[in-house]
Amino acid sequence: MKKKSIKNQGFSQGMKEFDMAWKEYFDKKPRPKNEKEEKKEMEEFMDWYNNVRKQTDTGKTPSEMHKEIYGKNPPKIHKEISRMMNFCWDEDYWEPDQILSEAHQCIIDGENEKALSLVEKVLELIPDDEESLLLKANALTSMKKYDEAKKFIDKTEKIYGKDAYVLFYRANFFFHQGNFAKAFQLMKEALEKDPFCYDFIIGMANYLYLKNEAEYKVYFENARKIDKKRTDNFKKKFWIEPRELIEGQYLLAVLDSIDKSMIKKETKDALENINFLLTYQQYLPSDIIEMIMGLEVECYFIDLQLDIAAQKIVALMERNNKNPHAYFYKAQLLLYNSKLPEALDSINKCLKVTEDKIPHPDFYSLKGEILKRMDDDEYIYYENKGNELRKGFEKMNFGDFIG
Repeated sequence: MKKKSIKNQGFSQGMKEFDMAWKEYFDKKPRPKNEKEEKKEMEEFMDWYNNVRKQTDTGKTPSEMHKEIYGKNPPKIHKEISRMMNFCWDEDYWEPDQILSEAHQCIIDGENEKALSLVEKVLELIPDDEESLLLKANALTSMKKYDEAKKFIDKTEKIYGKDAYVLFYRANFFFHQGNFAKAFQLMKEALEKDPFCYDFIIGMANYLYLKNEAEYKVYFENARKIDKKRTDNFKKKFWIEPRELIEGQYLLAVLDSIDKSMIKKETKDALENINFLLTYQQYLPSDIIEMIMGLEVECYFIDLQLDIAAQKIVALMERNNKNPHAYFYKAQLLLYNSKLPEALDSINKCLKVTEDKIPHPDFYSLKGEILKRMDDDEYIYYENKGNELRKGFEKMNFGDFIG
């Protein structure tokens, strides 16, 4: 017992000695330039501390004190309680910043599962770390696990508020889902909060470029002033061209986003996304352009901006006078204005155009509604026919490909 108490005696003093030694040794020393230099410097410090520097309270080095207590020279790696200090260089140790940097690169390379694994390592060390949570959301977004991604963005916002990077990653979240309008607005808000952040400046440059706005050049040049090499590399590897979006899967994502916005009556986003697509109609098939123009008409119907809707219907008819939806929209507008004979004429033209294909159930339903308003009992036939077709298409799940 007596020997143990002697060994434990002065443990806190040992920590004080190590702290004093650290300050003495590293005072005014330049920082190592690389990992190799850092390792060599630490080895030299530990040798000096253990074998050269005398402790202020005993006048002996830690190695001399170890030999005095244990009766032998200290081993290279010692486990006995003493003032000796071990030094071990962990080749596998990575700083959290290094891990997150690799995770970010994994997302760029499409290795999202690996990115998630790396991020989890950091979150084990630093729970609720903002960058880790947002990178996790970004990886999940890339994997199209949008519900999970949203949970982590929301969690980050709850902890850190609507800071610039929360807005930035939420913009990316909406962009991936095809809501270009919402993504652009969030990108603007991120830049307003931190106008000197390179990521936001180059991001805004690309967004404005996609919107076909010449102002993108200002942001691009500002990014080059901050880091020319990085900007040139971004332009070469990550810059998004409109054509690659419009001709790829992104078109379907935007159309799906427009549909969801219209269901929620968020017509501002829907119309902005429609305008985005129509800006690049040279890359779109003719039938897709007409479908998008039809969605535009429907947005103005939702907003009850019937004068604008009427203008858009005329444009749709001028583009293709055999487009059944153009006559359908015209019939809706005429019905709203209680011009029943004209509405009936327009819906009949709509149905005539679709004689060689399966008409949309709404065409029959609208004719039934017009006839009912005209007190014509024939409305029952068209009403029932529309309902039957709708049920049939729902069972076959190809309602989007009719009429």
